[in-house]
Amino acid sequence: MGIFYNNYQKLVSENNQELARLSESNWDILGRMMKYMESFSISRFELEVIKKDLIGMAGEAQLEESTLLDRIGMPEKEFCDRLVENAAKRSPLERMIPIMRNVLFLTFGFYTLEWLMEGIPADFGITNRVLLIAGVLAAVDLFDIRARGRIVYLGKWKRGLFKGIIMLAWVVMLNTCIMSGPTSLFPGIIPENFLIMGKGIAVFAVLLILALALFFWNNYFWDRCSRRYQWE
Repeated sequence: MGIFYNNYQKLVSENNQELARLSESNWDILGRMMKYMESFSISRFELEVIKKDLIGMAGEAQLEESTLLDRIGMPEKEFCDRLVENAAKRSPLERMIPIMRNVLFLTFGFYTLEWLMEGIPADFGITNRVLLIAGVLAAVDLFDIRARGRIVYLGKWKRGLFKGIIMLAWVVMLNTCIMSGPTSLFPGIIPENFLIMGKGIAVFAVLLILALALFFWNNYFWDRCSRRYQWE
């Protein structure tokens, strides 16, 4: 395990390097397949292992002057559904870590931004607005990944409609934040209050320590996951 990276990131990087060597047609086919499978509850490490195998198949197909679709010998969606059915599912911990990471990192970022914009006051804290925005952004991001994956193999008209709905959801969430900002769509619904108060520098330090601890725990977790696969 590296200090600032883990085996999952290493595998993703290796896959991206190999992906760049594929032809445009194989790139498009593989891109659709991975986006679709990513929307299911497959273990993320296993998903990258599958991607590595598919890149290898696409490379072999290119040597034979054919495509990945010719190599798998069936419709993309049907092939993906079979892989999803037999793949390992995400554990509760694997589901929880990305959510915790996103919420904590966003909370740290928004708190730091507000603290700096207020002139680094001695006494400051985390508001309900900061926590809500962090939670909403993390939730919408997860929904966005799932929704965009599930519409890959829909018809062009339905795909366009769902993309519009997803974009509208992002605009409403980001502009409103269900809070009392003067530029929000529904100002004044929830008054902004401090949920955690203390010395500004102390709150900053605690959030920083928690973010670093979660960062290293994330690396440790993915390195443990990598031991279950022959991926190198």
